Amino acid sequence: MSNGDCMARINIRKVAVCDTGPIIHLDELDSLDLISGFHPLIIPKTVQKEIARHRPKIFQHDKITFKAVDVTSPPEP
Repeated sequence: MSNGDCMARINIRKVAVCDTGPIIHLDELDSLDLISGFHPLIIPKTVQKEIARHRPKIFQHDKITFKAVDVTSPPEP
């Protein structure tokens, strides 16, 4: 029996949080595939609005799953 027979397969998800600039610039360079390995690509809802305003076709990319989340600022001390 080899070591591989005893080891369970582990699936690791790669998750990333991204701002508007890198997403839009990668789209301008036709290089969105460079971030397609992240599932999901987490974006703040404000980023979602900016992308929808400036480059809405980005959300039609078939290899990227976006997850928009609410982001709140921490309270002032």
